[in-house]
Amino acid sequence: MNDLKRSTHLENEKMNDLKELIHLRDEIFETNISLNVKNNEVIVSGDVVSISDYWLIKEKVINLVEKGNKEIIITFNDAEFLSSSIIGFFLKLTLKDKINLKVKVKNPQLYSFMEILGLIKTFQVEKI
Repeated sequence: MNDLKRSTHLENEKMNDLKELIHLRDEIFETNISLNVKNNEVIVSGDVVSISDYWLIKEKVINLVEKGNKEIIITFNDAEFLSSSIIGFFLKLTLKDKINLKVKVKNPQLYSFMEILGLIKTFQVEKI
């Protein structure tokens, strides 16, 4: 396969992946959380347990980043723990994208969870 055909083939594969992702986002998912966005803060109420919850949080945070916010506050009112998907996303934001992320938690279990994972300083976790 010559370079032009290979390049076109790869672009078509990327478009198919993108179409699948878009299709996935069009599906109806149940969520366990409600989100409220105020300025550069995302306030999360409810238990964060499903992949749908992760996608909702990620979407809101990415919207804030795309608006030029370099500091983002995420407040968890009820969550007892966070999925590896959310933690990975937050790590990417802080370490790769250089976003100043501050995580506020009400539940002492979530604070302990973040402490055990060694993420208190990285995410500037604060008890509220």
